[in-house]
Amino acid sequence: MTVSAEPLTEDCRRVLEFGECILVGLSPYNSFFRPAAVETLVGWAAARFDRVEVLLPGFEAAYAAIAAGRPPRDAVRSALRAVQLLRTPARRALAAAGRRDPDALVHTWTRLVTRPRYRELRAVAEHAYRTSPELRALCDETSREGLVSALGREPTPDEVARNLGYVLAEVPFFVDVPGIIGAQTAVFVYSRPSPLVEALFAGVVPELTPARGHASAVVRLTPVARGGPPLRRHAVDGAAATPREPDVTQGVLRWPLPFGEHGTPPPLFARLRAERPVCPLEMPSGHRMWLLTRRDDILRAAADPRFSRDLTDPGAPRIAGDDFNTVLGGIFNLDPPAHTRVRRILQPLYQRGQVEAMRPMIAAHAAELLDGMDAGPNPADLVAAYASPLALRVSCEVLRIPLEQRRTYLSLFRTQTDYTADPAEIGASTEAITALSASIVADRQERPDPGEPVGALILAHRDGVISRDELVGTVTYLLVTGADPVIGPLATGTLTLLRHPDQLAEVLADPGLWPAAVEEVLRYHHNGFLSNPRVALEDVEIRGVTVRAGEAVVTPFLAALWDPEHVRDPHRFRVRRSGDATAGFGHGPHHCLGSSLARVHLATAFAALFTRHPDLGLAVRADDVPWEEEMLFSRPALLPVTW
Repeated sequence: MTVSAEPLTEDCRRVLEFGECILVGLSPYNSFFRPAAVETLVGWAAARFDRVEVLLPGFEAAYAAIAAGRPPRDAVRSALRAVQLLRTPARRALAAAGRRDPDALVHTWTRLVTRPRYRELRAVAEHAYRTSPELRALCDETSREGLVSALGREPTPDEVARNLGYVLAEVPFFVDVPGIIGAQTAVFVYSRPSPLVEALFAGVVPELTPARGHASAVVRLTPVARGGPPLRRHAVDGAAATPREPDVTQGVLRWPLPFGEHGTPPPLFARLRAERPVCPLEMPSGHRMWLLTRRDDILRAAADPRFSRDLTDPGAPRIAGDDFNTVLGGIFNLDPPAHTRVRRILQPLYQRGQVEAMRPMIAAHAAELLDGMDAGPNPADLVAAYASPLALRVSCEVLRIPLEQRRTYLSLFRTQTDYTADPAEIGASTEAITALSASIVADRQERPDPGEPVGALILAHRDGVISRDELVGTVTYLLVTGADPVIGPLATGTLTLLRHPDQLAEVLADPGLWPAAVEEVLRYHHNGFLSNPRVALEDVEIRGVTVRAGEAVVTPFLAALWDPEHVRDPHRFRVRRSGDATAGFGHGPHHCLGSSLARVHLATAFAALFTRHPDLGLAVRADDVPWEEEMLFSRPALLPVTW
């Protein structure tokens, strides 16, 4: 078969002929994309373009079968099989064309939700669907046509509506492929004309006008006799290569290190632990720190008074910018005895007995959110439907602050803890969060309640026990630790339990194991792969390496929890493992104040989720779950599940 491409406009033709980058869109519900056709199409693209990538549908591919009346779990299984039937010939064709690491070149749009431009355009498309009659009509018609192809009949309006998630997830690729995948120019090709794409190029929806350098074309296959001239092949110097593991025995490593699969620590931690347990590491800020990877060294440094957590000096080392580690007076950034004085005010409110009394409140919010999830689309994103809003609600209850104030904080916190953000944006977010903390304090000044954290801090300030900076800075700390640290373990833990059905079965058979399962989730994943820096107050020697006064160490507690000298087979997830995840909450004076609350929150949330849905399953391959790896608290960007 030969392939011909028909560009939509003259500008599209120029991009097509330039041959820089092509994104080949494949659909499981289009009979055009049989395995032989997929191989031919991808092979043609590899012969003509310097860079070739392939796009497969995400979990929304199940919506068509669900619209036809199939049970969601059956529809998900069917969609996964259909997508895999496209993935295999695409990878085979890329490998045959000499493209390195074909797996890295075949995407589902679920995995691409971590790309900022995709996320931005997806939000724009969803908003425009609600506000633009023109886009709404075009998307409805596209959904209808797709269902006619998939079902072989005319769908009902309800079926069209249930399938809209598929259409809206695809819209960003009709607008700005270069921005999504990182190219100067790129052409998106599909097998048939689309009135929606044509309307976008015509400017019918101004906010979704295709970007400069983005092109669209329709491809067609024509049978030819064997023995025709071979295709001219481009050089593949620009093909994606499998990343090489850095040499850990010398030089300075750079953060971030390549992360492990499914939320596990960077594999390099194991090599560093064995070969270079005290290793220089350059942060995105350009500052160099010393990375520790052995449990004994990590815990010793965390408790050593020769290391300070006070990073408020403008010249102190930074990870990426002026984040929450720079907030004056925050308990995060205090050393004893000031730290002890502030902590003593909050400690009684986070003791086990106090936290246990919160369990019914957490369970009530969990039940209400699960009711909402059950009433919505299936499959659903567990992060958006359950893990994130549950953490938000519980934090608002504990701190007694309005939900809208908490939402404002979360949007700022995302920028504040993004390794890739501009330092000026990080600093501005920190200032805004500090101002928000001050406004929370101001709102509570008249009637502070000693039985809740913010009120207790206000009263301590009135009594002269803590300063104004310590009051506002520690409220900022409570915002930081109140929600995000439990979103990740709940989402990642659910994924891990679903990836280990034998372990999940043990807990379902004996719900009394949930506390032990939580410990193993926290040991296996923790919250992130780094830690807050600690600055040496004097020269300190660690395993023959001198950390000079003013230099910082980072003590990733997840590395401590995976140290085989202390944990047998740390790579194995076992809910009946002896021991616990206490080291994951830090060590020494800065051991996490909310560790008991986190454990109760997670045990209650897991039990509620799996009691309601013991048959919960992933709606995508585990390898296709996208990760927010650029954030301080690493976690799935979304977790598509079905039940």
